[in-house]
Amino acid sequence: MLIRQPSGSYSLVDPGSTNGTTLNDNADPVGVNVPVPLADGDRIHLGAWTTITIHSQAFYVAVAGQFRARRDRRGLANAFMS
Repeated sequence: MLIRQPSGSYSLVDPGSTNGTTLNDNADPVGVNVPVPLADGDRIHLGAWTTITIHSQAFYVAVAGQFRARRDRRGLANAFMS
């Protein structure tokens, strides 16, 4: 579960999942009901197969800017995004 902090950041809390939740390359699961602060690029592993990568809003703004620049170079100024 992700919990938004008053600062606008997020923390990860495992409420007691069956398979545990790990963060990044740490093999030890996060503690049950213990908030773990998240940072840009953190990878949350749920069970054996699911990974969620956390990105800040700044990451998405940068990606959107790169898409706009590439689109404009290709002459697609009115397509997809304005």
